[in-house]
Formats: sequence, C-alpha cells, structure tokens
Amino acid sequence: MTMPTGGKRDRFIVEAFHRALSDHLEALGWMDLDDAHSPIVIVDGFPDDPGSVAPNTLAISMGDLDVFPSELGHHAGDFDMVIFCDFYGETDAISRQITGDILEWCMAVEYLPVRDYEDPEEPVLFQVEVLDDANAREPAVNQSFEKHWRTVSVSLVDYRPFLTPGESPGESP
Repeated sequence: MTMPTGGKRDRFIVEAFHRALSDHLEALGWMDLDDAHSPIVIVDGFPDDPGSVAPNTLAISMGDLDVFPSELGHHAGDFDMVIFCDFYGETDAISRQITGDILEWCMAVEYLPVRDYEDPEEPVLFQVEVLDDANAREPAVNQSFEKHWRTVSVSLVDYRPFLTPGESPGESP
C-alpha cells in the first residue's frame, strides 16, 4: 500500500485512536455489562442531537487540523489535530470515572501506531505523537440530558510530507 495522504490519512489516525482507546476501556471492563453500569458504546463523530444519545455513549471526533511547515524547508510539516472524547454518562460518578480513565490513558501514551485496518496483514504505516496536553472538562450546559456530559481532549501531531508538484492525493513518493 502507498502511504495514505490527506483525508484518508486523517481517517486512519482517528480510527487508530478509536481502536486503541476501545482496547484500553475493554481491558478496564468498561465495555461489559455489570451491576454498577451499562456497557460503554463508542461512536464515531459528535452526535447531531446530543439529547438522543443513549447513556454511556462515548463519541470520538476530530477537531480542526493546523499545519506548521518545518523550519528546514517546506517539504514536510507538523499536522496538529485535537481529538475530542465526549462522554454521556448514565450517572455523574460513571461520567467522572471514565473521563478520568480516558485522561490518564491519553497522558500515558506517547505514540500511536497507525495502520490500515481494512487489511489485517498491513503493518504499521506510521506513528503520530500524542502530546501530554490532555484535559477533561464538563461543558457549561443546563439541559437535563447533558448533566453527565464530560469531554476529554488530546492533541496529536502527525509529522508528514507535503505533496510534491504533480503528485496526486492518496499517493506518496
């Protein structure tokens, strides 16, 4: 496979984050039903209507992408993105605990391996750096359905080459 570029590369990064976090939460027992909580369900993207989201839903979405050209030339740059983990808990205690577990995981991970998950034989294509700037907050809201809504955000940095003249998106030299 050629090295993914553009939006395909961004999609691979978000999927790698989603899968790694899901594996972590599975190891902690959050994905299973038990007497203390319903299982956590992870969805891709911020919900259009947060009021219709089922309790214990974790929505993972990507924020803006900022590009900073390298100082040694303009053939590569840092592509900085923020990943948001919006959690809608069934109780305040569960919401605080799971966002604390997500925050702790984000602070512990230094690099995230990225692969094409559609091809199980595909090795790691590249890595992105996970910055230690993660934070958790409770959005300032007053609707009753949002009372256990908390957000964790973390920055990822993808050091990637720019396309060269004549190169098509989806290819890389």
